[in-house]
Amino acid sequence: MTHEQQLEIYRALGMLVGQLHSKHIYEKCSHLQSQQYASWKHMFSDIIQKQITLFNGTIFEELGNRIHKYLIDNLHLIDYDIVPRLLHMDLHCGNILVSNTKITGILDAEDAIIGHNEYELMRIEKAHFEENNKNDYREEFMSSYNCYVKLDDGYEERRQMYSLSRELVGMKCFLDYGDKYAQNGSVEEEKKNMEDKIKRIINMN
Repeated sequence: MTHEQQLEIYRALGMLVGQLHSKHIYEKCSHLQSQQYASWKHMFSDIIQKQITLFNGTIFEELGNRIHKYLIDNLHLIDYDIVPRLLHMDLHCGNILVSNTKITGILDAEDAIIGHNEYELMRIEKAHFEENNKNDYREEFMSSYNCYVKLDDGYEERRQMYSLSRELVGMKCFLDYGDKYAQNGSVEEEKKNMEDKIKRIINMN
């Protein structure tokens, strides 16, 4: 697939996600057909707390506690009235059906929630743009998305916090799948790469 075709796909993805976030707006943040929260701050705290407990007694217990402290210390970044929007929450390449540069379908919406759109944007950025430093693809996606939803002031700072929260998912996958999850060599190398990435995020703030 050519560079221009990739740009076209990310332009279409930005439009699709922007339409999803702009059309489906709610009064409260919540898990679908489940508990509602007084604020996104409370919901995000609950999500993180449940994730952190998964690392008790594992090789990631100390690192998990460090992440937890950082996130709790920075909750003030999301202590404001966000617009609760419908989020798919798993828009990696495997869940996006494409034919001739056209997005024809989206799969696997079982993790969908009603929450802060930036939380989903961070997950998309990490899944599609982070590893290969694809800034032009990111810019195309964000430009298209912003035609439907404007980002709140301070997005870049919150993006770092949300990015760190996403690393908890990678840590859990590492524990669950071990060798199968190691992408860049041995399990030990993958673990060190993961720890170094997390420490960089924490130390840059």
